[in-house]
Amino acid sequence: MSDAEERAVTAYNTITDAHADYFQGTEAELPVDRAMIEHFISLLPTAPRVLDAGCGWEARVGTVCRA
Repeated sequence: MSDAEERAVTAYNTITDAHADYFQGTEAELPVDRAMIEHFISLLPTAPRVLDAGCGWEARVGTVCRA
């Protein structure tokens, strides 16, 4: 791993726990955001494979898609 990659990993690991503690649930999401995600999920086939490449973690889409 390059020095730049190691610095990026270190920076991510430094804030990830605090971020997860702050955003423990979906309560902070606006109803319209939750509705769009629910609509997206409703369009997926059974047992979909979804790449969640956005900011954050799979807390919402990943959890629902595994259900």
